[in-house]
Amino acid sequence: MARPALGILVGILIFIAAGCLAGFWIAKVRNEREQRKTRIAHTQVYWHGSVG
Repeated sequence: MARPALGILVGILIFIAAGCLAGFWIAKVRNEREQRKTRIAHTQVYWHGSVG
């Protein structure tokens, strides 16, 4: 394989890998945010419920 073609192929593979990692990272951040929202809502319900 010619050197320029190898460079293009490696560049494309790096681009695809970066996209996959970004997708996993975004999914992880969204999941953590949803868990935090659930935990905050659960805590607020119990705090307001126990005060009143």
